[in-house]
Amino acid sequence: MGVAIMMLFAAWSYAGNSPTSDGFLQFSLLSTAAAAVIGGYVTAMVAPYAAMRHVLGLVAFGLFITSLSLLTASGDASASYQVANAVVMVPGVLLGGYARAHFRRRAHA
Repeated sequence: MGVAIMMLFAAWSYAGNSPTSDGFLQFSLLSTAAAAVIGGYVTAMVAPYAAMRHVLGLVAFGLFITSLSLLTASGDASASYQVANAVVMVPGVLLGGYARAHFRRRAHA
C-alpha cells in the first residue's frame, strides 16, 4: 500500500503538479485516511488478543511520529497540514480496528 501511494505521489509530481498545491495536499490526506483504515484493520487482524488495545498502540505511535515531524519540519508542508494529517489518521486507524474487531466478534458469536 505504501509503495502504491509513493508511486501515485511521484506520478502527481511528474504530471507537473506542485507537491504543495491544494490538490496534492487533498490527495495526500485522502491517501493517509485510506492507509490509516487499512493499517488499523490489519493491526486488529494480526493482534493475538485485545485487538483494540493494539490499535490504540498504533494510534499512539502515529501521533508520536507526527509530533516528531512537527518538531523537525523543514518548511515544505505547513504545520496545519501536518495537524490535519494526524486528525485524519486517528479516526481512520480506529475505524479500521473497530471494523475488524467487530467482524471478529460476529464470527465467534
